[in-house]
Amino acid sequence: MQFSDLNKSKLLTYPQQPPNQDRIMEELLIPLVAVGMPIAIVAIVFFTDYRKTQDKNRTLIEVSKTLDAERLDELMKSFQPPKTSSLQLKRGGVSTLFVGVGLFLFGVFFLGHILKGAGALVACIGLGLLAAGFLFPDPEEN
Repeated sequence: MQFSDLNKSKLLTYPQQPPNQDRIMEELLIPLVAVGMPIAIVAIVFFTDYRKTQDKNRTLIEVSKTLDAERLDELMKSFQPPKTSSLQLKRGGVSTLFVGVGLFLFGVFFLGHILKGAGALVACIGLGLLAAGFLFPDPEEN
C-alpha cells in the first residue's frame, strides 16, 4: 500500500460542507468584536485624556504670555492634582473593606466560590488602603 492509496481511502476523508454565512458571523465577527471593543474603549479614553492635557497646555502657554512670574506660579500650582490625605486613604480603605466583606458574604450564602474570591480580593485592597492611611500620615499631623 502506497501513500497515494491512503489518500484515496474512504476512512481518511471528511465530508466537506459549504461555508455558511451565519456560521462565519458567529465564528469570526463575534470574537473580533468581543476583543476589539475593550481595546477601542481604552484607546478612546487615552485619546481624550491626551487631548485634554494638550488643550490645557496650550491655554497655559497663551495665558502665561500676559501674566507675571508670581501669578504664573499660582496658576501652575492650581493645575497640580491634589495630594491624597491620610484621612481620605482611611475612609476609602474602610469603605472598600466593607464592600469586600459584603461581596464575600454574598458569595458564601448565594453564588459560591468565585464571588468569595472576589470579595476577599476587594477586602484585602481595602485593608491595604487602610494600612496606608495609618502608615503614611500627613506631614501636618505630626
